[in-house]
Amino acid sequence: MNTVERDIPIDAPVEKIWQVLTDAAYINLWDDVPGSFTDSKLSLGSKLIWDLEDGHQSSITVTVFEPESELRTDLYVTRWPSPPSAYDIAYHYRIINRQNQTVLKITVGDFEALGDKAPNYVEASEEFLQAAGDKIKELAEARA
Repeated sequence: MNTVERDIPIDAPVEKIWQVLTDAAYINLWDDVPGSFTDSKLSLGSKLIWDLEDGHQSSITVTVFEPESELRTDLYVTRWPSPPSAYDIAYHYRIINRQNQTVLKITVGDFEALGDKAPNYVEASEEFLQAAGDKIKELAEARA
């Protein structure tokens, strides 16, 4: 499997972590929210679309939305050779209470279906998880 995972202990209430994950104003501080997305918060079925320099598009669609627990956004890039249904590539966020500690578990992937391009996506995802994870933690704890 070509996935990347990170567990981030966060000293903040679950509802504050959830707000940082789903409120567009906060998302824009740890990721890029395209100008075409005008909702203030994510919800089940929300779709964010980015125009890429090569004329293609990258999109994420919210496919799991369990408030204060689990958020999954499925990724698709129009330059990929198959339709979206051929891929199971997602950003998966789970908020877990573990031994009196709140942990945000982020999993990105599985890029296996992308063949020889998978390592590039894995590397980019590792960088994303480090930067975004640190910023999500900072924002949630600052609001605690």
